[in-house]
Amino acid sequence: MPDQLQLRGGTTSEHNSFTGALREVTVDTTKKTLVVHDGSQAGGTPLMKESGTVDPTTITIGTGGTQRLAMSNSEVVINDTGADVDFRIEGDSDTNLFKVDAGNDRIGVGIASPANTFHLHGDGTLRISPSAGANQVESGRIRFTENTSDFQGGYIHYDGSANKLHIGTHAGNDTITANDKNCLTILRGGTSIGLGTDDPQTQIHAKSASGVVIRLEDATDNNYHHIYNVSDDLYISADRNNTGSGNLIFRNGGTDVCMFINSDGKVGIGTTLPDQELHVKGVGTVATFEGSGGGGFIALKDQDDGTVAFIGTDGGKLKFQTSGGSYSDKLVIDTSGRLIVGTDSILHSGDHKFNVAATSSSASISLNRYGNTAYAAYIHFKKSRSGTIGGSTIVQANDLLGRIYFQGDDGSSPVSAAYIEAFVDGTPGNQDMPGRLVFSTAEDDTPTPVERMQIDSLGRLLLGTTTEGFATADDFTIARSGDCGMTIRAGSSSQSIIAFSDDTSGVAEYAGYLSYYHSTDELHIGAVSKPIIKLHNEYFNILADEGTTRLNFGFTDTQGGELSIYDDTGAQKIRIAGSTNTNSFFNNGGNVGIGTSNPSYALTVRRSTPSGGRMMMFGSNGTHYTGTVSSDSNGLIVFRARISVAANTTTDLVSGFGGDIVLITIGNNGGDDVQQTRVRTHGWNSTSELFLNTYGANNPTITFSATSGVLRVNHNHTGPIFFNVAGLLVSGQQSA
Repeated sequence: MPDQLQLRGGTTSEHNSFTGALREVTVDTTKKTLVVHDGSQAGGTPLMKESGTVDPTTITIGTGGTQRLAMSNSEVVINDTGADVDFRIEGDSDTNLFKVDAGNDRIGVGIASPANTFHLHGDGTLRISPSAGANQVESGRIRFTENTSDFQGGYIHYDGSANKLHIGTHAGNDTITANDKNCLTILRGGTSIGLGTDDPQTQIHAKSASGVVIRLEDATDNNYHHIYNVSDDLYISADRNNTGSGNLIFRNGGTDVCMFINSDGKVGIGTTLPDQELHVKGVGTVATFEGSGGGGFIALKDQDDGTVAFIGTDGGKLKFQTSGGSYSDKLVIDTSGRLIVGTDSILHSGDHKFNVAATSSSASISLNRYGNTAYAAYIHFKKSRSGTIGGSTIVQANDLLGRIYFQGDDGSSPVSAAYIEAFVDGTPGNQDMPGRLVFSTAEDDTPTPVERMQIDSLGRLLLGTTTEGFATADDFTIARSGDCGMTIRAGSSSQSIIAFSDDTSGVAEYAGYLSYYHSTDELHIGAVSKPIIKLHNEYFNILADEGTTRLNFGFTDTQGGELSIYDDTGAQKIRIAGSTNTNSFFNNGGNVGIGTSNPSYALTVRRSTPSGGRMMMFGSNGTHYTGTVSSDSNGLIVFRARISVAANTTTDLVSGFGGDIVLITIGNNGGDDVQQTRVRTHGWNSTSELFLNTYGANNPTITFSATSGVLRVNHNHTGPIFFNVAGLLVSGQQSA
């Protein structure tokens, strides 16, 4: 037997961890093949061998114990049994001319790592051409089907006879080409695309029996919008998944937004934040509206009632028109920048910036401010000596700051009847602008108003003058060349009042006052917030602090006057009456002094060097008392009377109860000369003669008597005699 070469060997598992020496050859006893080693790679490199299968016509090639290639008389299989080993075919210049990514089940042409099931990469062309030549209906078709048994799915088809590329779908579970539905058609030359039509008439032509809808969807968040038509209408809907929250945006060639329509339907031009239905934003002139027949107008319509208003321009004027029965200019801004309401031009002379005209009370201005604050609407007048608008140059004393005119038409032109003006009232300075307000009116037959009233910078009110009054009484000055006065008019049951105050609350607000009560026709003078004096056409009262009357001077047209003084309880103590037959008295419990301030007695009369020595006189003013003198209880009475006593008639002269002393002068009541002077006294039932002087020619018998305190007389003269009686009558307790 010849010599044998025996090599080291081991199983495939043992080889996987065996490195071996450089150029060493071992035997894999599991695979029954040789393995060549390089001294570094574990497992070495197995050598290919003929298959050991029954069919000798099949050859298999494997690596690592796994079959990689199997060749038979019927097929060639690479990666049989799912062995995930990539392979590639190299071209002349492309190492990845054909690549199989077995691990990911992908095929690539011209790429080492195909990203899809079939990935064609490179500058070459994938070409499908018909074997029958040009202009064929079936010049090439690629189908995308849901299964292998029918055409259901989509396709790409080129019709060479019509020069059209179709992209379509196949809905049925069949293999009938006539059931293909072209969805997109592109004409050869790339100028027209048809959606739902095989005959596009424009660059893009979409057609549908129920209206065309184009849906634009963002793959990032799946939000979509629509463009569609319904009959005669075209819709562009930024509806964001039918939620109505999307925005419609128009842009120019750059990145700037030209027009923006938000989800609320508000349109912004030049802005992406429209806060109104139309919001235009730009630099300079942002919009132009031009009329083709002269003036240009914008119509504004009220959806509720259908009324229309217009804003436009005509002859360089900006006009605002409303219907109001007929369309007319309601507000105009003319070429001089003047605002005109109610007409379209200035009616009178003057370059006034604001003019209002009407034939009714609508020629008025109303300023209204609504808000839960203490502030109201304002009218501002500003004066500067700067000749530049917006400039700031200080004004000077007596500069006119503002004027309100009141004018009437005299039949040919407006004439001023009154002004209200504001002047600088002193020298102005930084944050210092003294002012006065002046009111002027025009008298009858005079064309120019003159100053009637002013409120100066110190808050003083000057009426009819420009010169303030006395220094401590100059807050309100009234002046006139003739009579001058002031009237306060109130209701018939109310009061008119002038109050003198030294505080802003409480009774100090009317510490002193003059008040006229119209219901009682009384004028009150108050002090310390209480009435002190009351004046009426029939009385004058002085009141105490607690309100009781202390002095009253009253009078009437028929009874004369009366002066009364009251004590602290309101009781009347002194009355001096001027009316007829009205008693006067002093009843205050003290002494009465005449000619002295310290009377020692109930009545004390003193006078130095009395005229003629006379201290006191009691008498009538020509009309005598002619009746019997009567007394009163517990008193001393000074009396005088003139009593006519007929002859032989007992007549009562004095009724004295307690007694009296009487001076009697007797004179005849006729031509007889009877003259006597007597002094008598009498008591209860007795009388005595104290003095007698007879000096007349006749001496009749005169008899006096006293009965029950009454002094009586009787005489035997031929006619009546006058008895003038005067004296002091002392009366005790009057009793029977």
